[in-house]
Amino acid sequence: MNTLTVYGMTYSPWTYKARWALAWHRLDYRYKEYVVMLSKPLLRLRLNRWSEPITAPLAVTNGQILDSAWKIVQWADEHGVGAPLHIDHADVKAWDQVADEFMQLGRFRLTHGYASDAQALKAAVPPLFQRLPGALALGRMGLRYMKKTYPLDVQPETVEDQMAERLRAVRAGLKDREHFLSGPSYADISVACALQMVDPVDDGVLPLAPEARPHWVSLRLTEEFSDLLQWRDGIFESLGAPRIGEGTVGSPHRGSE
Repeated sequence: MNTLTVYGMTYSPWTYKARWALAWHRLDYRYKEYVVMLSKPLLRLRLNRWSEPITAPLAVTNGQILDSAWKIVQWADEHGVGAPLHIDHADVKAWDQVADEFMQLGRFRLTHGYASDAQALKAAVPPLFQRLPGALALGRMGLRYMKKTYPLDVQPETVEDQMAERLRAVRAGLKDREHFLSGPSYADISVACALQMVDPVDDGVLPLAPEARPHWVSLRLTEEFSDLLQWRDGIFESLGAPRIGEGTVGSPHRGSE
């Protein structure tokens, strides 16, 4: 029997879409929280992976390393039960790329928003360290790490324009349909998760620190793309999005690093 351990950041849409695919295929797994700056050296040692990138989400099963959400979903499609998510369909790949570009822009917007908000920076620090005198300095260190690890050649004032451009493509691609393909696929899940960067879902589904939540919201994009947010909410319901905030995903052996 295959055993799967997933390393991820609970709040991350990249992690969440991988966990959603595992839930869709009713696959059990052990979950461990990936802590920026702290988990990478531990994982390099544990996995004997010294030169290849280490990012979250990452999963390990019987010696096999799945080092992206895409590979985790491929594995889920191969080993799970129920209808496939058509991970290798050309259109699914294309829409996942659009979603990934959108989320990269959203992450860039978040890092710039956090930079001027001390409370949000502290909230981003692991709970064990939040009450320490150096919590804010640690948060700033983590922010610098994120900017260095995920650089993006874009000006802050153009970020939402570029995000809007991709959402208009999504709207045109859906053509008022429920799904990108003739039925459910990973394209629906990936794009629905990307919209977390416009207006986050309820904490019971995907939790965010109260201090961080305002930075995830774009009032401009929320107004222009309210139809896509309604579509997103429908996909979350019809495709059984897991309620991470209520602890209903994964096995009883869930843990944290």
